This record gives sequence, C-alpha cells and structure tokens, in this order.
Amino acid sequence: MEHTERVHDPKYADWDVVVSVGNTDAFVKALMLFCAHGDTLLVDEWTYPAIMETVAPMGIKLAPVAMDTQGIVPEALDKVVGEWSGESRKPRVAYMIPTAQNPTGATMSAERKQAIYAVAQKHNLVLIEDDPYYYLQFAQYIPAEQVQDQEDRYRGLPGLKGLVPSLLSLDIDGRVIRLDSFSKVLAPGLRCGWITAPKYITDKIQFHNETSMHQPSGLSQALVSKLMNEEWGHAGWERHLVQIQREYAVRRDLFVDLCYKHLKGKVEFTVPDAGMFLWFKVNLNADARAKKGVMQDIFNAMINNHVMLVPGYMFSPLGECDEVMDKPYMRAAFSYASIDQFEVAVSRFAKALAPFTN
Repeated sequence: MEHTERVHDPKYADWDVVVSVGNTDAFVKALMLFCAHGDTLLVDEWTYPAIMETVAPMGIKLAPVAMDTQGIVPEALDKVVGEWSGESRKPRVAYMIPTAQNPTGATMSAERKQAIYAVAQKHNLVLIEDDPYYYLQFAQYIPAEQVQDQEDRYRGLPGLKGLVPSLLSLDIDGRVIRLDSFSKVLAPGLRCGWITAPKYITDKIQFHNETSMHQPSGLSQALVSKLMNEEWGHAGWERHLVQIQREYAVRRDLFVDLCYKHLKGKVEFTVPDAGMFLWFKVNLNADARAKKGVMQDIFNAMINNHVMLVPGYMFSPLGECDEVMDKPYMRAAFSYASIDQFEVAVSRFAKALAPFTN
C-alpha cells in the first residue's frame, strides 16, 4: 500500500490492495463482480487476446471502441455507450491497457486519461486499468541521424517520479480497478501482482481468492517481499526500474532505427513511448489490396523467410471474420529476440513483405 500511495496517491479514502496471480486472473475476478452472462464489455478495437479467450466462455460479449495513437478515443467511447442499442443492457465496464497497449503500443497521455475518466463519470462506467507495462516508460525516441552522443537517448528515463499519471491517480469516485504485475519488471514466472480498488471490491476479490486459488504462490510472495522490503526499499526499486527502462529503451531505439532502414515505404508505425511492441500497418500494393486472404499469404511468406509477427486479426474483438481478416496490421515485439538478431529479423520481414508492397 505504501508503494501505491507514493506512486498513485489515490484521491479517496477507502481504498485497498490485494495480491493476485497476475493480471489475467485479476481481470477475471474484477469482471465477475460487475458483469454476468449476456452482458457486454467495452474494449479497444484491438485488444489483448487473453481477454477475448477469457470472456467467451463466460457468455460476455465485447464491444470494440475506436482507437488512435493514444488508445481509446474518448468521443468514440461516449458515442458507443450513449447511443447503445445492443440486445444486452448498456455496458457498465470498460477494459483498457493505458500504457504500451497490447498490441498497438499506444500510451495514453494524462490529458487523454482525464477525458476517458470524464466519459466514465458521465455514463457511470467502471474502468479496469490493466497496466503491466506501466513502469516500462522511457525517453522520447531520437532518430539515429540526430544522435551525437548515444547516452543522450537515455538521459530522460522517468524512473518512478516521471511516469504518466495513472487512471487510479485521477479517480475520485472509486470507479477504477487497477491491475499491476511484477511479470514485466521482475519475472513472468512469479505469477504475482496486485489489485488496487475500493475496499468493498478488494474484500470480495480476497474472498474469491480464498475459495479458488487460496493465494498466489507463497514462495513468489516471499521472494518479492524479501526483495522489495528488505533488500531494495523504494530507492532500490526505482534504481531497478531505471535499469529496466534503459534496457527496453535501447531495444526500442535500435529496433526502430532498423525499421526505418529496412521497411521504409513498406509499413507505417508510431514509435512507442513505452513497453515492447510496434504495431505495423502494411502498405499493400494495389494487387495485394484486391486479393482476399492476402494477410494469410503474408503470414505464409514470413514463415518461409523464418521471421514471425502476430497478424492483426488475432487482436480483434470481432474474431476471425471477413471484416478484419485482411486488415493490414501486424504486431512486432522487441522484447524476446537478442539485440544481435534484430537486423536479421527486420531484413527478413522486409523480404517477406516485398511482393505485397510498393
């Protein structure tokens, strides 16, 4: 709780924190408090596939909301809810990944979050703020040709004090359920995170924990507690985060440099300010645009060239329908491969795209 108070400073009194087995588990337990079979959940028009897989067997439908380079568009959210005419009751919950959104890499500014929160107040929405990449914010990208000193790229790392304010930090009504995880900053195998919300919500999630998985692994909790409370403290935690931010900034900058070098004219993308993803829009040529199934052809070409990106349709709440199957989007992650593999990977991607682009 001390960490949450330092970083987010919740604006209402009766809030609490409860541990989770990572953010997907936390999402399910939060969602079950507010949505039942037949209800509709508001999500980004491109969203995390595990969310789609989770809600399908629960009988909860998804309503996609238009996005731009900062994530959900407030006016679009207002319109979807305000003009709701679906078969189910009007949506009460919106799910979003405000930092380094998976898959698009979009990060909401403080102003965008304030606008989203205002829409939530207007329509009395609960906001599930899934933020596993929150601490992976970094300095603005400087093009390689403008770099005089490589260290200039990494002087503006935010640590903890310079992070974009969270939705939780704007919440005055107790309508934000915030999900955090150690998976992207310590180790994914820990399966340990935390939920911040009004106490009446965290109490119910705790009851759910006790009747399902009891608690996250005791070993994982003990390791995190020992590290955070006895070894690092707040100062050590921030030093660690700066190191992680630098690592991802180095990866982002090199990967983007190589994309500009090898993919010029073939794709469009927005350089991310956080996280580990680039979201490409492929500039298909006229023949490719006219061909049904072209994105599957590109996927096959990538396999033949020994490189793999995730096709956009896998992130669509609409599923594998004709409306999205050939939308020319792909997600690349710069988190997994070693840095010395980046140029090979990007050049192979360029080769796979060559027959389909100008």
